[in-house]
Amino acid sequence: MQFSVGDDQYVLNVQKIGEAYLASKLKPFFEERKIAKVGSFWQHDYQFLRHLKIRADNLRDTYLNEHLLNKGKPDLWVKGRTSLQGLASRYLAVTLSKLEREAFINRQSYDFSTKEIEYAANDVKYLVPIYKIQKDRLIHEGMNLIEEIESACLPGLSSITYNGIYLDKKIWLDILDKSYDGLRKAYDELNQYFSNIGKFDLDLFGLPAINYKSNLELLKALKKVGYTNLESTNDIELGEHLDPILYDLIRRFRVFSKSISTYGESFLDNINPVTGRIHPRVNQLGADSGRITESDPTLQNIPIKDRPEFRTAFQAQYPKWLLNTTDYSGQELRIIAEMSDEDLWVDALNNDKPLHQVIGMKLFNLSEEKLNKKSAYYLITKTLNFLVAYGGGVRKVQIAYRKLGINKTLDECKAILRNYYKLNSKVVTMIDNEIVRTLENGYSTSLLGRKRFFNFPSYEISINRDTGRLRFSPKSGNQDDAKTLSGMCREAFNHRVQGTGADMSKIAVAGYDRELTRLKSSAFIVNTVHDELMDEFPETEKELSKIKTNKMLDAEAYILKKIKPAVESHISKIWEK
Repeated sequence: MQFSVGDDQYVLNVQKIGEAYLASKLKPFFEERKIAKVGSFWQHDYQFLRHLKIRADNLRDTYLNEHLLNKGKPDLWVKGRTSLQGLASRYLAVTLSKLEREAFINRQSYDFSTKEIEYAANDVKYLVPIYKIQKDRLIHEGMNLIEEIESACLPGLSSITYNGIYLDKKIWLDILDKSYDGLRKAYDELNQYFSNIGKFDLDLFGLPAINYKSNLELLKALKKVGYTNLESTNDIELGEHLDPILYDLIRRFRVFSKSISTYGESFLDNINPVTGRIHPRVNQLGADSGRITESDPTLQNIPIKDRPEFRTAFQAQYPKWLLNTTDYSGQELRIIAEMSDEDLWVDALNNDKPLHQVIGMKLFNLSEEKLNKKSAYYLITKTLNFLVAYGGGVRKVQIAYRKLGINKTLDECKAILRNYYKLNSKVVTMIDNEIVRTLENGYSTSLLGRKRFFNFPSYEISINRDTGRLRFSPKSGNQDDAKTLSGMCREAFNHRVQGTGADMSKIAVAGYDRELTRLKSSAFIVNTVHDELMDEFPETEKELSKIKTNKMLDAEAYILKKIKPAVESHISKIWEK
């Protein structure tokens, strides 16, 4: 272990000092919030600190700062750019040799040479000078607060890797068995469907010789039975053109097929044989929006809609322990309401009215009874609201109707979309204005100032006659440039919303983790999925659920000044939400 104080560097031989003695000396230093500790990729080192039972605070990370300063820029991902070696070269024009590092791999002896000690010392010598330059640039970019947020939540997020989450193997394998049954049934039904409507070459078992996993073979089969206008087999195009029954069969086949390939028996190899838990690597700034991602493996993609049963295999590991999942209620829609100040949205959210129902009643001129959560009008309104949040046009509206078994022409869908835009004019104007602002500045910001940079192609702005909204087109007229520009404009607004959501969630993580430390609680955070925070605690500490809820509400109220905060909490032995 090595560290630097002022102009002096210290290298400690942990094996000779002993972990217990080392921990007793380091604990007061690392847990003191008033002292800033500068490091590079703290998440890795934090695992060792937790092993020593140290819950560090006020960690400053040059790796994370470099990401903050360059999110969205292509050269951020150049190999070595964010490493200590790369940062020393970039900011200080210092070349750090890594030749001595090889000597530390699979080492048997713990007696170090002078060169090895000097190498270790140089690894920390330049951290503070690099950090000071980065800090000045963060202040200049208006991201000083964002760096404070990232620093505050770093211990809590790094703890997720250390803590891990328990996965019940038997339940997982039972779910897989049912997945194979579901796949076979969907396969049989697809064969029956195609046999009834077309003539195909048959395999050895007398079934249509179609590989439904091959997009090319499926496309050929669909064209053969009359869907000649199809250009691909992506979900949007299939939803637009296919008979709803056939679309549902293909979709079910794909859902079961993907769940087997992604969450097959090999997924269980991720379970640590010592702890019996899965310990994903948390990428604190994994997404350009600032959202947290996971890898090795990711638990953020465990299905919640198509195959929610997979979540039930994740459980509290110990007797009389529970999982508590708390998530923001309509986080992104509340952020949009805050930014737009749309009267209908603000009134609904602040008075606990169901937003989709309120907007649907106005849009379709229906009573509350007719626009219940199971009605087609409610589901279409919900689709429209999220189309605004994530980007989408008239084709997606038509697909949404088709999924409900309702055929609407493109002209009918255009009229519905125009009426929606008219009803929610403040939302639409706000979105278009945010995109224009991003185009002019070259970056988008969250409400607290988190930046995501863009390199837009040359563009021009006109009015879309179908919708009355602004149209952003490349001056080149090139189709590829049009696709690139369209995607960037969508990402620009998404960042505004999702970046704000990331800020909110990270403030909550920081607040709750510090409270757990203050209370000396035995509870620990085990996972986070965007706006959702999960921890594990003994039944005797159920009051922690209310504490976490309040921390999340406080974080939302800190950012949203016009909209009432709202979260939902679930306590169970299993991951239910």
